[in-house]
Amino acid sequence: MKDSSYLKMVAEEWRLFRDGIPLGSSPTVRRLILDSWRRSRDALGVRDPIASVLPLRGDELTRKLDENRELITGARPVMEQYRALLQSTNSVFLLASSDGVILYRHGAPGIIARMEHLDVGVVATEDREGTNGISLCIMEKRPVEVFGPEHYNAKDHSWCCVSAPLRSGNGFFVGVLTVILPLEEFHTHTTGMLVAAANNINARHEVRDLLDDQQALFELCGGGVLLLDPQGGIKSTDAQARALLGLPSPPRQAEDIRDIVRGGEPFLSLLKRRRNVPPREVTLELETGRQQCELSARMTPGGSMAVRLSPPGEMRRRAAESDERTGARYGFEDIIGSSPALRRCLDLARIAAREDVNVLLLGESGTGKELFAHAVHGAGPRKRRPFIILNCGAIPRELVQSELFGYAPGAFTGAVREGRSGRFEQADGGTLFLDEIGEMPQDAQVSLLRLIQNGEVSRIGGRTSLRADVRIIAASNRDLRQAVREGRFREDLFHRLNVFPIHIPPLRERDEDIAILARHFLRARHGSRRAEKFSPPALALLKRHCWPGNVRELENIVRRAALLASSPLIEPAVISACLEDSLSPPASSASARENPDAGRHRLSELLARHQGNVRAAADALGVSRSTLYGRLARSGLDPAAFRPR
Repeated sequence: MKDSSYLKMVAEEWRLFRDGIPLGSSPTVRRLILDSWRRSRDALGVRDPIASVLPLRGDELTRKLDENRELITGARPVMEQYRALLQSTNSVFLLASSDGVILYRHGAPGIIARMEHLDVGVVATEDREGTNGISLCIMEKRPVEVFGPEHYNAKDHSWCCVSAPLRSGNGFFVGVLTVILPLEEFHTHTTGMLVAAANNINARHEVRDLLDDQQALFELCGGGVLLLDPQGGIKSTDAQARALLGLPSPPRQAEDIRDIVRGGEPFLSLLKRRRNVPPREVTLELETGRQQCELSARMTPGGSMAVRLSPPGEMRRRAAESDERTGARYGFEDIIGSSPALRRCLDLARIAAREDVNVLLLGESGTGKELFAHAVHGAGPRKRRPFIILNCGAIPRELVQSELFGYAPGAFTGAVREGRSGRFEQADGGTLFLDEIGEMPQDAQVSLLRLIQNGEVSRIGGRTSLRADVRIIAASNRDLRQAVREGRFREDLFHRLNVFPIHIPPLRERDEDIAILARHFLRARHGSRRAEKFSPPALALLKRHCWPGNVRELENIVRRAALLASSPLIEPAVISACLEDSLSPPASSASARENPDAGRHRLSELLARHQGNVRAAADALGVSRSTLYGRLARSGLDPAAFRPR
């Protein structure tokens, strides 16, 4: 405890402070306390906390107690135990929520009767009760001591208050544990004892959270989980495993696998061999009859065994579904081309892969944005984690949110009875590729933004939130900046996604890649045994085409040409026939090398970015200056108009 001389000087400074008299340049009172006094005075004025500040009562208090039921349940036995160990018979333990509401008291009845201003339901924050241990601990998030006149409220000047923070199993601040006792009964060990009690409560939270996490993992694995000790005793199960084994819920005390499966087989043999077992079909001889199921098992270092039980064929179905929906299928080696513009994109994509940041892929339809998304994920630190794809433009607007976030059982009519996880849950730890992000409805944009900010997923109709560590790669063939200006896309969401933008150039800006890609697609052709290569005039015709469908269109044209060719050499006539149904102007047209709208807009942005400097713009585009001058002339753009005046 602070010595008596300190307390006397603080008492005098407290009176001066309450009378509005400056304390001088070097007051005796601790800076921590003085700052709290000032905050309290700003909220309360120069008065003591007044009786009109009523505690929570009735339904309001009931809701607060219900919200903190687990905190109270875990803390109550510890408070009672440690007060019994405390030598002071005049002490009182208080438990408060993270927002300062007193939830529970335990101590000497006579002392509690004198502390009506610290009754259950009182909000003991600075703006309600002034400087005290609870309010200071909430501010500091660490153990604090408040002695006698350091309290803002004169009623507490004969008491010592020691408080320590309480935390959940994952480290979040959830409440305050406080002991109050007369000043003269404070001992140097009091603070250590109080911190030990708080650590005991925190450890209980960790154990409870571990058990909750274990059960959540059981359910996340898809059900059918059984945990056995080395002797065959059942340590834990989930609902699906109990249903397969015909076990009652809730479980009985001291259940043993021998009481359920005749002879305890094959479980006892697996425990004896202490080997992991891949999925296999087994027949269990239950007391109620035979049960066919699929079984896999994994041993723990302590000799226990985790068993996964599923209905026949269930594991294979889940494995096939997982292979279909997770894992990147393409790498950077699958992106074909050698043009400077493409090489710059690949360099940026490799940087993005290493840095594990959100990526925004921008480019016209058919330029290979999904290929880049696969490659970025496959070359990054999350490559062994899920890669989940959601095409925002291919899902009805009313179903986008349920696809993203999933839904709880019975959330809406027509929903799967057991509920369903959303793409964010499925991508936890990995990457979610949101293709055509510009097509996402406004209400889903709001939910997506909140998820990115908080990192928590709430299923539709659900009451709880799940943490989700997801990297987002988004792609769009639209001008998202223009969509933001027009109010069709949220600006704050755009900035969240636009951490690392990559502009994938259209094929018409990758002259060098057209022949390379055409030969690649011809080698990978389907349904033709005749066509083997292109004649030089045929390749020249392909290069003159403007390719509004980009690489995807080129691949289709090559496949069609391979089917139409009557000899191993593809001639210009075959290419012309294939291009007749193209959306672009004829290849001989003077405007064929540019898409009139997209090309002109892109060139305008390029010139504006480089302030009319044609050399810099050509370098950025990966073409020669003469090539760029030709494109500018066809688009009717004058570089001088973009130069500073």
